[in-house]
This record gives sequence, structure tokens and C-alpha cells, in this order.
Amino acid sequence: MLKNQIKEYNRHRKKMSGIMLTLIISALITLISVYIVFFKDPNFFENSVAGIIIAHVATEISASSYIGTAYIALIGGLFFIFLPLELLFYKALATGGSAALLFLIFIIGVIISYSLDYIIGEHFSGISRKLVSPKKFYKLKSFINKHGKAAILVIYLVPLMPSQLMTFMLGVFRYDKTRLFVFFICSWILKLYLLIMLYVYLPFRF
Repeated sequence: MLKNQIKEYNRHRKKMSGIMLTLIISALITLISVYIVFFKDPNFFENSVAGIIIAHVATEISASSYIGTAYIALIGGLFFIFLPLELLFYKALATGGSAALLFLIFIIGVIISYSLDYIIGEHFSGISRKLVSPKKFYKLKSFINKHGKAAILVIYLVPLMPSQLMTFMLGVFRYDKTRLFVFFICSWILKLYLLIMLYVYLPFRF
């Protein structure tokens, strides 16, 4: 039964992947063509609105400012972007900012980004499943079913674990929202508190 599910899942996934790849390639060719025809200036992107925004975000994140910390939590909390959130929060502490304010900014940021991860997984589960290999999908589903809350808590509590991807996958599985939010919010509160204590008693500056 499981083998048949995986075969069917894989077949649909390949079809969708082929369509998406064709669309992506077509879009890239179109964008490159437009750029070559209309924007031959090599500094065009740098001077564009998108370039200015990206430069601003990168500068704030690099400076570990309050705004940069918000960007870290909002962007790094998305399942398709990897940022070492715990390390970047500790780096923000090392800049000498208010630990309480950084804590509040970070918690609000991850609540927003992790909520988006869950919503994307929940409402676009058909496409989401086709973007993840069937082996990984059913392996993770089996792992969660077997170990339940313990598996979820471990992934949320251990630093640098793919908790964003876990949230996205739990959205695909339509895991209980209330329980999930309690898990990840409490886990992040505990992790950030421990990082603050670590910085207070064993300060290490980057």
C-alpha cells in the first residue's frame, strides 16, 4: 500500500516539477531578455528599488540592529531560507542592545514566520508535497507518527535543527495548530532565555 502511494506521489510530483521547471526557465529567459534589451546599465539593479531594499536588509542584519534582528526572525524563520537563528540572536546580544527588547522582537518575528510556514504547508499542501521527495515526506510523517510530541519538541528545542521545515511539514500534515504553537513558542522562549543567560555569565563576542 505504501509503495503504491509513493509511486503515485512520485509520478504526480514529476509532472508538476516538469511544469514548474518549464515556467521558471521561461520566466528567467524573459527577464534576461528584458534586461538585455532595456537595461544594459550594469548598475541598474544596484540602483533599483529591489537593489536598495536588499542592500538595506543586508546592512541591518550585518549590524545586528533591532531592525536587523526583526529581519533575521522574519526571513530566517521561513522554511526555504536557512539562517542560523540562534547564533544571530546571540550576535545581536553581543552588540550591547537591550536583551529584553531583542527577545521581544525575535519572538514576534518567529511567531509570524513560523505561522507563514504552517499556512503555506496547510493551504498549498498539493504543491508542497510535490516539492518534497516522497521518501523524505513519508519518512518524516512516519517519524512524527511514531515518536509524536517528543520528536517535535526535540527538533524545536535543539539549536540549528530544521524547525522551520518541520513547521512547514506539520502544516502539510494539518497537525493541531494550538498544540504546535504551544510547542514552538515555548521552545523559542526557553532557547532565547538560555542564550541570554549564556551571554550574561559567559559572554563571547564575535
